[in-house]
Amino acid sequence: MRGHIAAILILLVILSAISNVGSGLKGIVVAASIEPLAAIASEICGAMGDVLVLVPEGVEPHAFQLTPDVIKIAESADLIVHTGHMSWEFKLVNVTGKPSVGLDEYLAYGLNLSYIPGTGDLNLHGYWLKVENSIAIARAIAHKLAEIDPGNAEFYMDNLKIFENKVKALKSFIESTVESYGIRGVKVVVTFPAEA
Repeated sequence: MRGHIAAILILLVILSAISNVGSGLKGIVVAASIEPLAAIASEICGAMGDVLVLVPEGVEPHAFQLTPDVIKIAESADLIVHTGHMSWEFKLVNVTGKPSVGLDEYLAYGLNLSYIPGTGDLNLHGYWLKVENSIAIARAIAHKLAEIDPGNAEFYMDNLKIFENKVKALKSFIESTVESYGIRGVKVVVTFPAEA
């Protein structure tokens, strides 16, 4: 239950940040495969550039097909941020030759995958909704941006610290709320858009 409430609230924070994404190209450009990753990238990129979302709103990412327009957007980017589990993402990175971060990089920065109950298989879906995983993703993005744009490395690292503090404060708030309402262990059913 604790994880579900945390996932819901972190999703709300991430989605609220999307309004800052893609506001007119300037500085560094990041192309993100889905909106939640774009929101995290936007927190790190800040005023130094723009973050563009590759999968249009309302499109199920697993069914998405690359188009010439999407390839053109990705080719204009300095960095591609992706989930690391959809074949079109790998194709896009290969076609453009652009630097990228995905699941392997997130794992290197501490991302933890859950198992699908009853199967023993790793769950590659929605891992960015876990509080700790959003921090691992942000770390991978910040370090790659610092490598690509070393003149602004300190800016990206400062934004990473701010993001980590916001996420940790949110987690603390969630935990105290769960305790104060006595809802630890309560089971809920949550639905959300496919691109979450």
